[in-house]
Amino acid sequence: MHSRGSNVKTASPEASPGPGRVDRGLTRRRTPGWAARLETRVRVEELFAVGPGFEVDADGLDRVHSGNVRGFSRLPMTLV
Repeated sequence: MHSRGSNVKTASPEASPGPGRVDRGLTRRRTPGWAARLETRVRVEELFAVGPGFEVDADGLDRVHSGNVRGFSRLPMTLV
């Protein structure tokens, strides 16, 4: 007859570098949204490389409100 919990194994500090930590082994996912954000970042960096900066026409902004899209459908800018 076994006592309750007798088959429970605990992690020893020698066997595991972080016995109280769970590592799910997640990697960065390369999704279309990730690619779009990367392209946007590269384009903005290139805009800064061309000129000292840009101005955004706040009255012309058109923000997208959606569950799977974040950003703008219109973002009028002028290089300064």
